[in-house]
Amino acid sequence: MAKLHSVMLAALCLTLTACAGSPTGPTPATMSPAPMPTAPLLLFGQSNAVLLRDLALPQSINVVQGGTSLSAWAADQPLGQELLQDATHGPFAAIVVWQGEADGTWPTPVYAEALRAILRDIRGRAGNLPARIIEIADEPSLAPVRAAHRLVAADPGNALIPTADLPRDGVHFLPGAYLDVAQRVYRSLP
Repeated sequence: MAKLHSVMLAALCLTLTACAGSPTGPTPATMSPAPMPTAPLLLFGQSNAVLLRDLALPQSINVVQGGTSLSAWAADQPLGQELLQDATHGPFAAIVVWQGEADGTWPTPVYAEALRAILRDIRGRAGNLPARIIEIADEPSLAPVRAAHRLVAADPGNALIPTADLPRDGVHFLPGAYLDVAQRVYRSLP
């Protein structure tokens, strides 16, 4: 996994260099850091969350791992246990979720309830934090997860962070887009 992560970051760095000045990619002048929140964010999810952490949210407290299903974040699973342990190290400004690219076969209600259960478990450890669910790519195979994200984002204390307008390559985004996502998260917080 670490090797894949390194390869992905190297590819993003090459993409950034190749796209500098391009209308479809960021320029060094537009890649300024997002404003810092008053407290760190508690971030979890898969490959896009890894890239968000590395490119835009290094100050976040996070448990991120590419290629994981939502079920890996349940309280009885190793990643879920690690996430819940980290949730005790607050205070945090919010919970940030970028998860779902591996879960396109889940029925919408099942995914929504599983995500709600994870958020309840985190809040049980970290307090009644706002949750920000980052919109995953608009791929037909991910429609059930996107629908579940919208359902959970409509719950009190939650919100969906839109990404449809950001440049991407498949389910991953161009490097500058991760800074945009971080800024959208920060601006959405009370």
